[in-house]
Amino acid sequence: MSVFRRKPTLSPGIYEEIVTDSLEQRLNALSASHAVVRRDLKSTAGVDELLVSLIRDAAQVAIGASAAPAEKLATAQRILASLSEHASFRQGEVALQPQVLRAIERSAALGKVTVARPRASLLGSRLITNAPDESIVDHLRSEFESADRIDLLCAFVKLSGLEKFRSHIERHLDQGRPLRVLTTTYMRASEAKAIELLQRLGADVRVSYDDTSTRLHAKAWIFHRDSEYGTAYVGSSNLSHAAQTDGLEWNVRIAQAEQPQLHASMVEVFESYFRNHDGFEKFDGTELARRRLATALVERPRGGASVRYELEPRSWQRPILRELVEARWAGQHKNLVVAATGTGKTLISAFDYRDACAGGAPPSLLFVAHRREILDQARRVFGDVLGRETFGELWVDGQPRLGGKHVFASIQTLTNATDLAADAFEWVVVDEVHHAAARTYDALLTHLRPRELVGLTATPERADGRLYDAHFPRPYIGNLRVWDAIAQQVLVPFRYFVLDVDGVDLRDAAWRGGYVDADLSTRLVTAADCWVRATVRALGERIARPETVRALAFCVDKAHARVVAERLTRDAGLEARALTDETPREERLRAKDDLREGAVQVLCVVDLFNEGVDIPDVNTLFLYRPTESSTVFLQQLGRGLRRHPTKDMLTVFDLTGRQHPSFRADRNLRALLGHTQRELRDFVDSGFGRLPSGCTIQFEERAQREILERIAASVPTDVKDLRRALRDHAGENWDLATFLHETEADVYDLYRAKRSWTSLRADVGLVAEPVAAYDKVGLPLTGRLLHVRDALRLGQLERLLRGERPTTVLERRLASMLLVVLFENFEARELSTMLDHFDQSPALRDELAQLLPVLRAMVDRLPRNEPLRPDVPLVLHAEYYDIELSAAFNAISKEKGTFRHFYTGVEKVDDGRHDLLLVTLDKGDQEHEHLRYHDLPLSPTVFQWQSQAATRLDDEKGRRHTTPHTEGVVPLLFVRERAKDQRGMTVPFRYLGPVTPVSHRGERPITVEWELSAEIPPELFRHWTR
Repeated sequence: MSVFRRKPTLSPGIYEEIVTDSLEQRLNALSASHAVVRRDLKSTAGVDELLVSLIRDAAQVAIGASAAPAEKLATAQRILASLSEHASFRQGEVALQPQVLRAIERSAALGKVTVARPRASLLGSRLITNAPDESIVDHLRSEFESADRIDLLCAFVKLSGLEKFRSHIERHLDQGRPLRVLTTTYMRASEAKAIELLQRLGADVRVSYDDTSTRLHAKAWIFHRDSEYGTAYVGSSNLSHAAQTDGLEWNVRIAQAEQPQLHASMVEVFESYFRNHDGFEKFDGTELARRRLATALVERPRGGASVRYELEPRSWQRPILRELVEARWAGQHKNLVVAATGTGKTLISAFDYRDACAGGAPPSLLFVAHRREILDQARRVFGDVLGRETFGELWVDGQPRLGGKHVFASIQTLTNATDLAADAFEWVVVDEVHHAAARTYDALLTHLRPRELVGLTATPERADGRLYDAHFPRPYIGNLRVWDAIAQQVLVPFRYFVLDVDGVDLRDAAWRGGYVDADLSTRLVTAADCWVRATVRALGERIARPETVRALAFCVDKAHARVVAERLTRDAGLEARALTDETPREERLRAKDDLREGAVQVLCVVDLFNEGVDIPDVNTLFLYRPTESSTVFLQQLGRGLRRHPTKDMLTVFDLTGRQHPSFRADRNLRALLGHTQRELRDFVDSGFGRLPSGCTIQFEERAQREILERIAASVPTDVKDLRRALRDHAGENWDLATFLHETEADVYDLYRAKRSWTSLRADVGLVAEPVAAYDKVGLPLTGRLLHVRDALRLGQLERLLRGERPTTVLERRLASMLLVVLFENFEARELSTMLDHFDQSPALRDELAQLLPVLRAMVDRLPRNEPLRPDVPLVLHAEYYDIELSAAFNAISKEKGTFRHFYTGVEKVDDGRHDLLLVTLDKGDQEHEHLRYHDLPLSPTVFQWQSQAATRLDDEKGRRHTTPHTEGVVPLLFVRERAKDQRGMTVPFRYLGPVTPVSHRGERPITVEWELSAEIPPELFRHWTR
């Protein structure tokens, strides 16, 4: 609401508008009694929106002031004439005539074809409520005839609703115009006959059968018109009789001409759904497809005990399987698969093994776990995937091995099998490999020499702080963490409550690198009534129907579990039962069934159900056991995050009470959220931060205060903390990698604000201040190398540190890419001189020698060593600053002789043979989310991009975007999420490779869909489309 449309009086509240002289006077009058908040117009973010809004309102006032159409036209002409001085309009575009174009009609053999127009204006948006004479059906019917294409997104499709549009749909499809439909089997509300009818009529129908994750609620019609006067309807009306006629429904009609960005965002989201072949599958009308649809729409019993495994990998599992294949192609035959609990790690290993069997004789298999329940479940999974009712043999409880080639063995039995040959099995899978810290696992992994070794874990961060590198080289496979799995709807979202528990005080508990179990148990048993009071309060405040609770309560030991179960049954009205590793196996299995059926509501467990055993019905967790192990914590959480038809969310009550000063509560939250220590501190303090969709974390006041104190005391984040941590361990002569490991400091925090490892050590007197000139230049900029992960640049850095000079064009450009970051800019012809400076900078060289192994340990994907060309050292999916790209292409400023900085979104390099498309997805602050809409990945292989605002189809830039092959151009795509990270550091671009245009629309700007030569890595695609 600009100054031209708002009432004269300014009310207290929030605003977003340009300050005019008139507004300034009114603000000055208010300044004595009100605080006025302004910001300078420095950033380009949102400027267009602010100014266009202002000018639009001013034009509306000016044109509305005239009565006669001719006068209004003359006013508009004068406004356009003034704008033409600042824009590149075509000849005659701003010369108005007293006519309105209404249609361009197709010619027919017997005369003109008159196209019916929609009931509502093509220029305005409006709300439709099924009021008298405002039927949504009438509005929708009126849109069909003029639409060139129609998209329908609808959770439920019924014959009663479809019949109202059948003749219009038939006529639309008979004319060869597409109709695409996305629908679901969610709640079994759709009707098979309606879906089948749409397919028979010629619609392209896609169905989501996964009602545990997709749960589509949106309803939308999009009417595309080649004239770019499209319309869209979004609201609450499904395709049913009630919703379309007499329901109290709200639907908003959006006109593309008035709301082009909103309309475009709807089109883009629909397109991304439609291209998601994992979420929505094509319904082709075959007998098999009809049977599957009918089965999906039949009411199924809820809470059944049997587990049905799909025989094909799911969407989140396929990328992990591809990574395993790529790793083996690259010569890596010991691979650690990291995937959150509940995402199907055992299934992934079974599919991986099945693929290995497809090439010939099945390799001998050893599957290792530490509990029989896990082995029983794994054996069933492998049998299901391989299509064999009985597969393999169990080797547990010290029994003799039967001699088969496919063995599911416990670690305890294998430890006692001293005669097991190192090459006894070709294929070895080790479940929950974080146990590799134990002597038994370490000895087994050291002894065995399989052709392929696969480790499975949800938590690559081990509780003992050691790395897996002795048995599994980096990079790890998958890295599908809890927050990613929730975002993909593989796991349910959570609501997590950190509660104050009066009467439970562990601040003076016995502590020897962790709680002493005997003392901890005594304290917790004594305080059992306090736990139960807090539990009863939490249930009353947070659970609408306590009788629906299906919970696990994690306890410290047997005595603690028994007393908690007794108190919960007696005082909380919950049927509770204690289970420990001493509980007979048959009783443990019966308890799981009782929990599913509701005969028991809470199982109080000790070291059971932490890992590898599925109880998807669990919808509530009580955390009574304090644990610093993020591994144990995530395993416990994973027991409740699995999807099931009976739940849509997990509720977690953290009731661990007041903790010992050395207790690290921050570790679990960091592992859950993927936050750095600094991000976690800000999140706990403010309550705002990055959470998976649908998740919440709430802290009661004392718990919040104590967690903040623990965070502040535990991990150094600012320079004062870093100095203190280094000073406290000054006598231990740590190198950089050891310091980061021992203190858990974030390497980005260390290098923040142009700090370095050398400057930090100099601050506490461990080394002298550097004196060499280029030490002083390069050391403050070493943090700008933290994005380097590719083997080409790391290898070149290692060679430079060994004193080797570059000899080839590729090596010279690699050296330039590194040095231009460290020494900022220099004349390209001075590379030899800059190498001399580098060699004469001992402190910088020492810094980089210590940073190099840290960078290698940060490698998070399989190395790709193939450059774009033999002379252009760009590696697919690596990250680069713009100045590095300039050095890679030897793009030199003619005026200065230095490497060019790139300031626009499109840069010509290599004598015009390449266009670098530099994309920042989030172009401004969060208040201007509309700026994100038009540059985004539609699928792992298609990226939608928008040109610069003035680009026309018929100019050179436009041709280079729409027909680059005819212009002799190969466009290269580089993408980053935002320009600056939360630390204020510049974010590098991710190289996505060469791209080819598959379609384009509009101009000034032109929207192009680029096809990528290689898929966007799964974790990036998830992150950019969340």
